[in-house]
Amino acid sequence: MVALEGWHKASPYNGIHMQQAERWQIMRAEYDFSKGKRGAILSSKGKTRITIYLDDAILSEFRVRAEEAGTGYQTLINDALRVYLSQPAETALTDSVLRRILREEMPKILQTEGAAV
Repeated sequence: MVALEGWHKASPYNGIHMQQAERWQIMRAEYDFSKGKRGAILSSKGKTRITIYLDDAILSEFRVRAEEAGTGYQTLINDALRVYLSQPAETALTDSVLRRILREEMPKILQTEGAAV
């Protein structure tokens, strides 16, 4: 029997509770978690965990594209933000820029809507 510190013979915790305490003492002798740390086992250097709210449609689209590409959706979001930040900042949305965006994006939208039907 393992000697248990702080357990008195007349304790109401004798019996089943005493057996549990003995098992705990044996486990403690086998496994030493005194130097253990909480959290992720592998640290992600250069990355920070954040909470962000995205539109459901945006998140859904990133998940679909990630599945097709065989990668994680968070990686795709990170890549998209990196591309956006690498471009020079625009001061205003002009008519010509808006027309160019619509010409580029509308075929993609119509194609995905047609595939969904």
